[in-house]
Amino acid sequence: MSLSIERNVYSEYAEKLEIIERLCAQPITEEVHEDIIQTLDEIHQNLSQCDTTAAKTNMFAQSYLKELQEKAVFLYGKVDDSFHQHEIDVIKEETASLAVTVKQKDLLRIATVLESLKAHINHLLETYSPALSERRVLVYAKMTLENAEALLQGQIVQELDLDIDEQEIEGILEELAEYLGNNDKVSLSLLWKRLSPVQKKLVMGYMTDPQDLLSCLLHNIEGSADYEQVFGG
Repeated sequence: MSLSIERNVYSEYAEKLEIIERLCAQPITEEVHEDIIQTLDEIHQNLSQCDTTAAKTNMFAQSYLKELQEKAVFLYGKVDDSFHQHEIDVIKEETASLAVTVKQKDLLRIATVLESLKAHINHLLETYSPALSERRVLVYAKMTLENAEALLQGQIVQELDLDIDEQEIEGILEELAEYLGNNDKVSLSLLWKRLSPVQKKLVMGYMTDPQDLLSCLLHNIEGSADYEQVFGG
């Protein structure tokens, strides 16, 4: 491969990477995510095959190739972030739709939106650990799901308290994590018992995995009967 041909090939890869980077500037759907990942895989593989040729040409070719390879690796993470943002946006929209449907008591539509919302939440948490600010969206979603399921079961639907002090919840989570890290079950128990039922519910809502160690410890501290009453189990 001559140097001019090699530059043309590099330019083609660089252009494709720039297009991908522009696409990732906004949330992307699952279908687009899969297409981009496939394209990135092809680019990454082809760039790896250029290593030998670049080594036989000049320092510029080697440097430019390395730059493209690093950009391709970087874009894998950026593509995933854009997809996760799309999923969070969908969860937010479906939560709002479900909340309106619960108020309208449209049972048929509630069942449809409820299942879709659950699927999006599960899909997101399979591959992603949301930041605290993003978990607030999940807390709203979980509380709305509880109301929807209560309505379907003929139970009384409670008004959602969405006035969440994120700093307060973050402080509680950090304190719980510190006690857990130090295996200080006494302090963990005292702090948990000091929280109000609403605070307990919100703290559990911010935990993305109900089966994690902290959740299990809090279950033991609270007692299964009281725990299920507080968290709608």
